[in-house]
Amino acid sequence: MTGHPTMKVVAGLDAGFDEDLVVRLWMQQWPRLRRSFRFCTFTANDRSTSSEPFDVQLVSNAARIPRMRIVDAVVPSPESLDPNFAPVVDDLLRPDIQGLRHFLRGSGGEIAGGRSAMRPLSRIFAFVRAQSSVSEVAGAMAALDEIGSSQAVTARQSIVRRLMQDIEGIDERSFQLVLSEVRLDEGADELIAEKASSELWRRQPSAFADALLTKDPLTNAIEATLASMGEDTLLAGIEREPSVAPEIAAQRQETLALFKVLAVPGLDVERALASSVGDRAANVGASMIVSWLGQAKPALRKFGAGPLIEAIEKIGPDTERGKLDAWLQALTNFKDELTQALLAGKLTFTPPLIVLARATYPDAVRSDGGIDPWLEAFGRATGTVGREDEEYLKAFLLTRALGWQSSAPAELMKGSLEAVHRALVEGRMPAAGWSLLYQRLPWVAPWHEWDRCWRVRQVVADLFVERDLDPMDFMNVVDDRVLWRELAVADARNWRGPKYLKRVRDRLGGTASEIQRQRIAEIDYLLS
Repeated sequence: MTGHPTMKVVAGLDAGFDEDLVVRLWMQQWPRLRRSFRFCTFTANDRSTSSEPFDVQLVSNAARIPRMRIVDAVVPSPESLDPNFAPVVDDLLRPDIQGLRHFLRGSGGEIAGGRSAMRPLSRIFAFVRAQSSVSEVAGAMAALDEIGSSQAVTARQSIVRRLMQDIEGIDERSFQLVLSEVRLDEGADELIAEKASSELWRRQPSAFADALLTKDPLTNAIEATLASMGEDTLLAGIEREPSVAPEIAAQRQETLALFKVLAVPGLDVERALASSVGDRAANVGASMIVSWLGQAKPALRKFGAGPLIEAIEKIGPDTERGKLDAWLQALTNFKDELTQALLAGKLTFTPPLIVLARATYPDAVRSDGGIDPWLEAFGRATGTVGREDEEYLKAFLLTRALGWQSSAPAELMKGSLEAVHRALVEGRMPAAGWSLLYQRLPWVAPWHEWDRCWRVRQVVADLFVERDLDPMDFMNVVDDRVLWRELAVADARNWRGPKYLKRVRDRLGGTASEIQRQRIAEIDYLLS
């Protein structure tokens, strides 16, 4: 216990040292040290030789020790007790009550040194058995260095297990020891590996991401940790080091679909998107929209229009308009995909459709086969919008009917004309809606400019005549009796209008309803 492993210990039997104590010392040692441990009791001379030195000699009287002139001798005393040997002393008094002997048998056999290893092993034991606090880990690490970390596997693993009890509080060197142990041990304890990888994410997200690219036991633990990591923990690491987002997203695809992740300051969104895959595209797009990210073009380049149309649908009808504007504007460049989305009913909420209508123009989407995509979409749409939006929409649909991209102009007019005319009569038509319509109106003399209602009626009536639309569509284009009569009057003014009106009248024959008979009478009056 003197801390002099290379010197001979000489003590007197009359000073409290006896055979029992020596036997206890011998029994305490690990087998290799025990085989080389030499001692004798009740001796009067130095029993050592140059080839066979003794470790301990007991003489009958301590007073004789100075006269023996033993080379390299040390006489133990209470004052010479090294505090690092406290666990060893306790074990001598109460053998293996704390497990020291078991620890020494496991650790000592791996170490090439002899008695010199007892003190560092005792120091490590004191640390791992919580006889010293984790703040004293430096002493245990120094002891590990003293006996050789590479050969003292059991001692090293014992330190690691102790460090795991307070892994968030240990210093960087100690933490690196934990990581090294996990990397080296194919059979590393799963709990240790899991806690180590979780702590690595907390401390150094970039090192965590780099470890995903290696192939060792730590990589396996990191992959498992990443797969089970909670959203808040995931977000905290990305906020700490935004550069790791692409690597993390490549392993855990839903990462970019978390609303807060893509909004992290400093995140390279385009690089992060490159690591995502198509089956998560709609969720990622929804996250980007809700996060107010103005990255519509990179997202469209990565995913195409279809998933982002789906994303708009995912976030529901109450999304703030400002969040959608840039995305919907970007979508207008993908006419084919937009057409298919409208026809397939992928957009079912009225508010986003209104925003899309405002972001595009009436002829941006073509229609084939008698089905108009916009008519189909708004026919299915649910959700309420304000009066101004509703009137803009009607103006949008009527403007589309007056153009050449729709294959169902009569249906569009039936769904919009009456509402547009009423808004014009009451002076409620939004300026943006009138601006759309104005582009489709023919030139008129200045004194007719003021009468917007008359101009709209005239262009609609002319459309039926010029395109020779189905007479039944004209008969049923509006419900309002007065408005319909004014349309018929406008048709009668067209040089080919009377002929068209006759076709309308003759189409019904004897199957007309009461309202239709009234309209036939109006036509007869105009043609008389």
